[in-house]
Amino acid sequence: SSDLQAMINASASGNAVWVAAGTYKPTLGPFGVVPADPRDKTFYVKDGVKIYGGFAGTETLLSQRNITTNITTLSGDFSGDDVVSGSGSTLSIANNGENAYHVVLASAPASGGIGVTIDGFTIIGGNASVATTITVNGNIINRSNGGGIYIANGTNTLTNNTIYYNIANLRGGGIYSNNAANTIEKNTVYNNKSVTNGGGIFIENGTSTINNNVLYLNSA
Repeated sequence: SSDLQAMINASASGNAVWVAAGTYKPTLGPFGVVPADPRDKTFYVKDGVKIYGGFAGTETLLSQRNITTNITTLSGDFSGDDVVSGSGSTLSIANNGENAYHVVLASAPASGGIGVTIDGFTIIGGNASVATTITVNGNIINRSNGGGIYIANGTNTLTNNTIYYNIANLRGGGIYSNNAANTIEKNTVYNNKSVTNGGGIFIENGTSTINNNVLYLNSA
């Protein structure tokens, strides 16, 4: 199915969603409906669900996928018109005023939360630019944190992702995490920007293991 969110929503805790190569843009908000603010549209990974990119569509085993060949992009650039110039401290992205606040969002309950797996995706075009909040699963989600990936609570695995051209006004241009236990490995995080803290990755509270990632040209 080309509707990734529908597949996630139809999944039970412990299920894995395999995603074929292509570019996907979110169409719903975290409550499963079209949100009042269209920028709240996000790929909301239901607690306990695992999502994997990098498939051609013929695989029968996870080990058969090729994330390098089968690029699976999750984009928050709804209009497809972002104009990027510069890099690192000079990075500028124009025409992103309509982009998603968070391309990917996971929000586990503070008590009994499981966590998610996000593995094998290219994540671009997030623009966490507004100092307001939304409450999801009991967690206050700040629309100025976590342009690429926003994680709240749970034990999460973020692996084999390429994250770039995401912006946050406050914290975590590429990845923002709060009160979670994360394994963050084998990601490439570059050319993300935060106006305040954590251009590439910002971890707030919780316990995270961060190994074997490549981070460069991020700025805050």
